[in-house]
Amino acid sequence: MKVTEQMLTLVDALPEPDRVIATNLIEKRDFETLLELVISAIIKTERNLNTDSPKEIYINANLTNMITLLSITDDYLLASEDLEGICDINFSEEDELIIEEGEE
Repeated sequence: MKVTEQMLTLVDALPEPDRVIATNLIEKRDFETLLELVISAIIKTERNLNTDSPKEIYINANLTNMITLLSITDDYLLASEDLEGICDINFSEEDELIIEEGEE
């Protein structure tokens, strides 16, 4: 499964307002901004769930899968940076890492 496909399957873990934004960022391959969005969503969700009356959009969010999305996005960014440095080439937008089932 392609990394972007894995990311897209995890978008539903985010609070509702962030899902469309995340999908667009993945399609545009703007992974730095996606990483910031996911970090923000995790923080907002954790804070909201620790209140006396959490909002439904945060109750319906899945923190475990958000953290997985964060990890996959961060790993992808690190791998693309490593490839650029090692190979002395630009990691183009058409290039994509593929993670086989059972690997991370």
